[in-house]
Amino acid sequence: MKNSKTCPKCGGKKICRPKYSFATGNPGLDSISVGLFGAVFIHRYICLDCGYVELWIDEEKDILRIEEKYACEKKGTDRPKNNEEFETENF
Repeated sequence: MKNSKTCPKCGGKKICRPKYSFATGNPGLDSISVGLFGAVFIHRYICLDCGYVELWIDEEKDILRIEEKYACEKKGTDRPKNNEEFETENF
């Protein structure tokens, strides 16, 4: 939806990206920690026709910050090639 401006579920064209505000929401739901005082914001794109939601990290520099924080460097690769090479929490 972010790039096509079209909902992949219903084909709707009314796409909204609400602005994030620390004053109105829980930052844990809209961000990923990348350090003691650092966070990368997750932006929501919402289809106003059917309610479908996509989550995006809009800035490439923020994607790189996540990679630096969570990529497993022990394997000696420049970029992780699959999910096994990321340090993640088990749910």
